[in-house]
Amino acid sequence: MRIVRHILPATAAILALAWMALVNAWLLIIPILLGIAAIVYPRWKARERLHEIIDRGDVRALLRAWRGSVPTMTHAETAIPLMIATAYAAFGWVDEARRARAHIIPGLAHEVSREQLEFIDVLLEVYEGDRDAARHRAESLAKMPVESGGRAASARVLAVRRGLLAITRAFVHQATAEDARALIDVRIPVPILIWPLRYAEAIVAVDGGNLDLARTLLASAPAWPENSVFCTFHRELLVQIDGR
Repeated sequence: MRIVRHILPATAAILALAWMALVNAWLLIIPILLGIAAIVYPRWKARERLHEIIDRGDVRALLRAWRGSVPTMTHAETAIPLMIATAYAAFGWVDEARRARAHIIPGLAHEVSREQLEFIDVLLEVYEGDRDAARHRAESLAKMPVESGGRAASARVLAVRRGLLAITRAFVHQATAEDARALIDVRIPVPILIWPLRYAEAIVAVDGGNLDLARTLLASAPAWPENSVFCTFHRELLVQIDGR
């Protein structure tokens, strides 16, 4: 009993010290977690908002969202029309993308800009019916070395190239099984390509006789304005589906 009387107070003291250490640790950790949340949450919210804008095909809202980055842009005379052309090309606004593309000064384009110019040109060639040229351009782009810019940047460049190649092959009805996977996989790392990827996937589905999948893909599309080529693509695909 005497031993127990000595052990119990010591144990209680140890537990009390452990509890105080745990509380103090949480008091230190909580401000750190709140600080991380204050940094991460606005970025996550901004990405979610961009995804919503892209999902509804609202090119003007996308340009407004991107406008906030204009003051920090280097070579703004190239970066701004490049940004505008990219947005319009991603949503199928061919004339507007071409006009913005014409204002890009090639001599000021650095490696990232040149990669993005290829992105725009491949999409515009697909939209305008020069699809063999688009496929050859995408194939050449896929073989080019990736400029060193960190693992995440390199992975995104490779995803863009993979997506563009799959899109061009789908539109000439030569998509492989790997291309079909790319049309799905690339949406996550490259959300700006969602609608070109989605229409390419619908073409592959129609070519393969999977009409239910094609209908599902088209059902989620927004009501495109007449000046978007996606409006025409949408109608043509529905006619093909209904005709089978």
